[in-house]
Amino acid sequence: MVGRFLLLLGVMSVLGFHSRALADEFWRVKIVEPYIEMHTGPGRGYPVFHVVPRGETLVVLRRKTDWYKVQSGDP
Repeated sequence: MVGRFLLLLGVMSVLGFHSRALADEFWRVKIVEPYIEMHTGPGRGYPVFHVVPRGETLVVLRRKTDWYKVQSGDP
């Protein structure tokens, strides 16, 4: 199921993400850490509603400060 989420990816290099250009405005990122937590909003105060496991790919749709709006699977 494809859904849109807000996700903290500001520490991409620290978490060890690998990314490449998908299109001019989109990036595809592959999770290489054991997991990352998806929040319902752009802040750690928002609840975690989904955990993305290692190996899954996300598409970055938009960035605002250190937070990214992403989509799971293909756009």
